[in-house]
Order: sequence, then C-alpha cells, then structure tokens
Amino acid sequence: MRRKASLFCLVFPVALIARGAWLREFPPGQWFDEGLNGIDAWATLHGGGPRLMYPDVFPREPLLVWILSVAPTTR
Repeated sequence: MRRKASLFCLVFPVALIARGAWLREFPPGQWFDEGLNGIDAWATLHGGGPRLMYPDVFPREPLLVWILSVAPTTR
C-alpha cells in the first residue's frame, strides 16, 4: 500500500506537468474566496468563535463558514 502511495506521489505531478506542457497552460487552482472561507472556518473552530460577518477582503455571509467549521474533515 505504501508503494502505491509513493508511486502516485511521483506519477501525478509528472502527469500534471506533462498535461500543462502539452496544452501550454496549467489547470486553474482554487479561487481566493474558497481559501478565505476555509481559513475563516478553521479560525472559527479553533478559538475565534462565530461572527455575524467576516469582513476580510470583502464582507461575506457567515452561514457557509459556520457549516464548513463543523463539517468533518480528514486528517
């Protein structure tokens, strides 16, 4: 099982770079608001507490951040 994981960690980045070179572009990453929601959810869960508005960068509603903060995660 460990050998498959290490093989995957080697093959996947090589395949991604080959795809980017062939298409001359790389696939898009996450948009910045998804990252901000994740950071705010982590901060809410680990001591920040829920807020009524998350004003970082631009004002956002808290419902999605609250749901993300209590959603189970893999570790």
